[in-house]
Amino acid sequence: MTGNESGRRRTKRTKSNPRLSDDIMAHYRRSAFEKSTSSFLPEGDIAGLVTDKTVMKALGWKRQRPRECPKSQDMLRFILEEARKTFAITSLTGLTGKELLEAMGILKDASISDSCLPVKKILWEEKGIIRRPNFGGTNENADINNGSDDREKLSDSDDDSSDSEDSSEDEQVSVWNGARVNYFCHNQWILLAPVFSVSKFNHDLPRASILPFTKKHHEFDSGSFGRVTKYELHESHLIDGNNEDFHCPQYVAVKEIQASTQKERSKIVSNWEKEAGVLQKMNQLNQPHIVRFLTAFRWGDQGEEDHYLMLEWADGGNLRNLWERFERPSLTPGLIQDTVQQLLGLANALSKAHYPETGPNFRHGDLKPENILWFKSKSGNGIGTLKIGDWGLAKQHLVVTELRSNQTTTQWGTRRYEPPEEAPGEGSNLLLPNQPGKKRSRLYDIWALGCISLEFLIWLMYGRDELNQFNKSLGTNSLDIPRFYQLKQNQNGRSKAQVHDVVEKWMDHMARDKICRPGSTALGSLLELIRTRLLVVKLPERLATSPDLSKATGTLKSDTTSNVPGSPHIKESIDFPNTESIPGIAIFEPEANESPIPPRIDTGSHRKVGASTGKVWERARATDVQDQMQIIAGEDEDDSYWFTDQPSPPYGPGYAEVPQTIKSANGQIGGKTVSEGMRAEVQRLSLHPRAQGLSAQATQLVI
Repeated sequence: MTGNESGRRRTKRTKSNPRLSDDIMAHYRRSAFEKSTSSFLPEGDIAGLVTDKTVMKALGWKRQRPRECPKSQDMLRFILEEARKTFAITSLTGLTGKELLEAMGILKDASISDSCLPVKKILWEEKGIIRRPNFGGTNENADINNGSDDREKLSDSDDDSSDSEDSSEDEQVSVWNGARVNYFCHNQWILLAPVFSVSKFNHDLPRASILPFTKKHHEFDSGSFGRVTKYELHESHLIDGNNEDFHCPQYVAVKEIQASTQKERSKIVSNWEKEAGVLQKMNQLNQPHIVRFLTAFRWGDQGEEDHYLMLEWADGGNLRNLWERFERPSLTPGLIQDTVQQLLGLANALSKAHYPETGPNFRHGDLKPENILWFKSKSGNGIGTLKIGDWGLAKQHLVVTELRSNQTTTQWGTRRYEPPEEAPGEGSNLLLPNQPGKKRSRLYDIWALGCISLEFLIWLMYGRDELNQFNKSLGTNSLDIPRFYQLKQNQNGRSKAQVHDVVEKWMDHMARDKICRPGSTALGSLLELIRTRLLVVKLPERLATSPDLSKATGTLKSDTTSNVPGSPHIKESIDFPNTESIPGIAIFEPEANESPIPPRIDTGSHRKVGASTGKVWERARATDVQDQMQIIAGEDEDDSYWFTDQPSPPYGPGYAEVPQTIKSANGQIGGKTVSEGMRAEVQRLSLHPRAQGLSAQATQLVI
């Protein structure tokens, strides 16, 4: 055969009759994981690539060969049932025909199959497939072990030559040499991209693993402790071992926990599996308003692993992003009802986490708008779904924050939503510095939910700018972090905690608006719930608290006694010594031995709840909040309960001359005819900037 004839034959085979290795490489997908950008073969593709036909073709067999030769039939069975990936990897070394058959025969005799993958070179040496280097003297197999000679002698015998014993071991050179084994060990990772399982909370992956993320989207800095990246994950690489109907989401959030010091790294490593276990247990609550944790994985060599968490991706961002996205929502009955339903969902999630029917209970400890994730509505209408996230991430976040407690950067938004009992002061905190025995109550979450609900209500009624104005006013004349409570000194020099004056004035102002009438409107009932059961300083007399695992060691403990020393009852307001001490931050874990569900407190109908009753309220437990929200969200209410009118101007300066909405029949103002419901622009010499902004077009958030 001439060189031209050989070239033409090779060209014809490549175009119309490609090798198996060519078909395999055609199915490669490029990994978008920033630390491992190699290609991988998606899981499941191998079944369609390595079939009886493609195997016989790669081995150069005729169709009837397995039927006529028992050894060939046994080899075909071995490949298809035990060694599909092993056969594919071997074909990627360039072997075909008799050489490929010889190579697979050696692996079969050595019991090397897919169940052995990934294999290390030492296994080939232990099996006697290649010789160990002889560093003590003459190395007779040096060309094999150092891979310097790729032109090894291949068998020239017939199809069953691998079974022949005519030649001695010293005379016959194996098709497997050091270079080819190295190539096999390197290429095997292409077919071993990990398949994550949501039923397995942690995966340990070697650095050689090629992660099956097919596209990288946005990357978000999550502060000094980590970052979150939006990835597309190949659909074949996320399964649920307990649910055959599970569908892999197109996008996932991958959070890398980073440490800037070795001390921080030690804490992250020591708590990693525990954190993943807590998140997996949260999944067992089956709450639609809790962000679903998918899995955790460590990637890298032992002792040098990078730590990751994988969760469902929130396409809208978080609740703060929702408020910023819609400058002035168009208030409608549907929007109000949707808002109440979402707050009910959050209350349900907290109730189930605080008081599950079985198993350990949880508290979040870092609830804020940034930790409530926003999943947009698929139809494009309505708010979508709000889910509480960072149950485990918040704990890991607190691990790193604990290490930096002496830096001012730790006093950010998290402490903005802390309750009065967390105020600086000896003998008052539920969590005290240098006192790991003190615990943070689940009532911490209830106060935070009250703060968030009030912000939600302000945004709903007045829009984004007024919400920002409200938050800004909390920090007026204060060098401390703005909070929803304040400390005032009494005559004895002790600090008394109470709801912030600004918060009280805004709630008083909103309560005077007819769309916020308690009992007759949904917004009014929601406002009354916030001010009488959520943003309440007085705590229940019997506190149920959770163990503090800031040392991350030992067994879980429970404590059902009050954490306020020196007093069996908790006052309506809390007095603190005048001190500037700052509470520490602990890692939180599930409680172990508490009674599952506390007795409900009889609060009466939501139509009777209110400050006007004269009753001194205690802060509600999550179960009571859930009950009240269920009443507020009652489906038997008519449209007038959900929406009566546009709200009056918000609280604050500059609204004495706000344009008013006409309620009477059609008429004239300033010589201009107006219709009922139109906003009449009343001419004044000047309008406060806040009043001018009120007349802006409402953002369309259609329900």
